[in-house]
Amino acid sequence: MTRHGETDWNLARRIQGWSDTPLNERGRQQARRLAARLAGVDLAAIYTSDLDRALETAAIVRGSRPLPLRVTETLREVRYGSLEGLTWQELVAQGRGEWLRRWNAGQAEPPPGGEGLADAWARAERFLSCILLRHPGETVLVVTHGGLLRLLICRLQGLGYECWGTVRTANTGLTEIVVEPGKPAQVVRLNDTAHLD
Repeated sequence: MTRHGETDWNLARRIQGWSDTPLNERGRQQARRLAARLAGVDLAAIYTSDLDRALETAAIVRGSRPLPLRVTETLREVRYGSLEGLTWQELVAQGRGEWLRRWNAGQAEPPPGGEGLADAWARAERFLSCILLRHPGETVLVVTHGGLLRLLICRLQGLGYECWGTVRTANTGLTEIVVEPGKPAQVVRLNDTAHLD
């Protein structure tokens, strides 16, 4: 699993959510480095969010390999509604620092027009249920967004969504988790950015 490459909004620390922002040149370079790192990995498929920044990352990683690129809204970022486009510093300056702390702990109501963490968690669970049934014993790459990726990682580790604020996800950081029936998921690597060094 990986987070998309960098966008200008990432650089400015703006909340993206469902806003459809493209990769910047550094984000494309990150995706090319991830592609080189995964060149020898036998992937059954790549699953990606339909938002441009994830879709372009997935396309760069796939390159000319003849493997399915499966695009789904289910992998979209958590929807932040009226907060999209704001920076975290602007939220704090507006007096929303306490809300932000509670949000990261999974305890706050969603912003106007936004999505609750429980709803995003349900999306993550739906996706995992489908992919685990469809690809037993196979390796797939999931290209998504920071918030949803953190929820997927928490779910696979048997944690609740209230732990999502403790998980770090860098742009194109690689997380590898092995899932076998009847066994706890095994985290092989978490947010590994060795390909960016």
